Amino acid sequence: MTLEKYRGFANNMFRFGADGISTFNFMMGDIGTWHIQRHVGAWTMIKEMHDMGSLKERNRSYVYDISSSREITLDRVKEVGQRKTIAFRVAEDFSDDSWKRILRFKPGDLSVADRLRFDINGTDITDRLQGDFVFEMSDPPNSARYEINLAGSPVRFGDNEFGVTLLRANRDLQAWTPNYMGYEQTLDVNPIRFTELEIVVTRV
Repeated sequence: MTLEKYRGFANNMFRFGADGISTFNFMMGDIGTWHIQRHVGAWTMIKEMHDMGSLKERNRSYVYDISSSREITLDRVKEVGQRKTIAFRVAEDFSDDSWKRILRFKPGDLSVADRLRFDINGTDITDRLQGDFVFEMSDPPNSARYEINLAGSPVRFGDNEFGVTLLRANRDLQAWTPNYMGYEQTLDVNPIRFTELEIVVTRV
């Protein structure tokens, strides 16, 4: 967790009706409760987390963990053409253009042969995405990272839906055996996985 992520979490909670939040097991990077004396400055952020006005005026980041039971997976054999969704709630006034809001996400085990369509609240955003492959070693697996400036997008204050559809895939793709410095391991590369979305908010 970073300072910006704590701010985003607190802002979302307060603006959707929470009376307060607990900082039990407070962690920031490698800063934990056992480092109180070494990292006194980092603890000043806790004072921000009771002040809605302060939270709205500082850089913040909203992270949506969609791992485990809520993980989106796209099976290359069975789910071509199917749309899957991630629900996310964000406490941002998107009419206020004094802030830049960037949505970031990274699908795992994505092949260069795969074709995906992305949408927000049903509106296609694929052509507006910027991104590249983290690895171009061979095919697959690759991890791609994408981002989109949310200005003028269909995202809104409150509840939203991020959708992804697998349009085309290599259905014979089941496993990949990379060789790193003489070490080989067979990896399952079906399905494609999404585990996290992040909205980064910074002052223009």
